[in-house]
Amino acid sequence: MYYPRTQLRLSIIALPPQDSSEKILSHVTEVISGTGVSVRIVSSVEEPASITNHDQDAYQHIERAIRDVFPNTTTAPSITLSTTDSRHFASVTDNIFRFCPVFLNKNDLSRFHGVNERISKKNYVQMIDFYTRLIEMI
Repeated sequence: MYYPRTQLRLSIIALPPQDSSEKILSHVTEVISGTGVSVRIVSSVEEPASITNHDQDAYQHIERAIRDVFPNTTTAPSITLSTTDSRHFASVTDNIFRFCPVFLNKNDLSRFHGVNERISKKNYVQMIDFYTRLIEMI
């Protein structure tokens, strides 16, 4: 049986907000130490987005606009698990909120960034109402 002398493994690691690429690389290097395996970064590294403080006026405005447009809705801060264009604004502000005022159902998820991407007319109107309300508050 033939065993190759070199094997390649490509890993994509999503960094949680509390970590850095340096911390993750150090951990991986420590775990594989002594195994003869080496690690190298082969593409760009994007550090995780900073966590925005939700105990401030900007978050309160968003929360109030949500309640005004979507009555009986519960709001809670969370994290976005994917990369967004908001990363391009990190040098402009510490307050980046990743929120899209759209209701999605199971059928909508397959259309996101895919074939026939769309939202319902009702969602479109609600999104306009949300942003109108938010701008009025600022």
